[in-house]
Amino acid sequence: MRLYETLVYGDFVLAVGLLVVAPFLLLAVSVTYSPVRDRLLVYWRASALLGITVYLWIGEHTI
Repeated sequence: MRLYETLVYGDFVLAVGLLVVAPFLLLAVSVTYSPVRDRLLVYWRASALLGITVYLWIGEHTI
């Protein structure tokens, strides 16, 4: 792989780790602590809307 592809792949892995895996781990830990769980559920709703927006936006732009 070229350097650019490696950097893009690394950025993707880091983003998935921080924006998907970490909140899942926090959600699993906070099952018994209701305020944290409620905030994480709000986070998932907002990130789902952001994901849909990015998905629709990708279709409008060409590389």
